[in-house]
This record gives sequence, C-alpha cells and structure tokens, in this order.
Amino acid sequence: MKLEIDAHLLGLKDPIEFQTTQGNVRAAMVFLRDSAKAAIDVKKSETQSSTTKATDDDLEMMTYLEIQLQTFDKMHDFLVKVLRLNKKQADKLEDVDVDSLQNLAGEVAAKLLLMDKKAPTEADRKSNTD
Repeated sequence: MKLEIDAHLLGLKDPIEFQTTQGNVRAAMVFLRDSAKAAIDVKKSETQSSTTKATDDDLEMMTYLEIQLQTFDKMHDFLVKVLRLNKKQADKLEDVDVDSLQNLAGEVAAKLLLMDKKAPTEADRKSNTD
C-alpha cells in the first residue's frame, strides 16, 4: 500500500510517498520499540539518580546522553531508509527541531503500522510554500 507524508520540514513542496513493505514496517516497529526503551531507560536513570551517590553523576549523564544519541541516530536512519531521502534531504534533518523531527518520525511509523491513515491535506500542501 502506498502512503504519503507531508515533508515540508525537509523543504519539499510535495508529499513523499512510501510503501508498507516488510522492511519499512519492521523499521517502524524497531524505531518505536527503541523509542519506548529509551523513554523507559531515561525514567530508570531519573529514578536511580535520586538514590545513588553524587559520584555517579558523570556516569548517569553519560548514560543519558548515550541513550539520547542512539535515539537520534535511529530516528535519522529510520526516516532516511523509509522515505528514501537523498543526501541533501537527509542533511536537512539536522536543521529540523527535535520535537518536529520526533513528530515526523512518529507520523511515518504510525502510517506504516496503519495506526494513522490520514493523508496530507490541501492545507498541509499549501503550508509547504511558506
């Protein structure tokens, strides 16, 4: 099944089409699983920080940053793979704010897993020219 995503965040006027292939659906599941795991790990880290010694602060910070970096990398790789972004489009991901990028990745994953069947509206397409 062909799906579309409004990709104005990447500087594109037209929506990007992508398929519900096994590879893309698997990538969506892996991305969502890893995102959920990262959220759990962050909560565990926050819970542990209140009961551990101050000397563990550096280790906790490193663990937190490692989780976040892995999440960013997986989100980037997921979008590049599924949307088949070229180098210029992939580089544009670096310029998108974190919340918008997470929303885009979540929307792509939701569409792939048939959790969101909403196609980009005409208003979405017109917003691309702004």
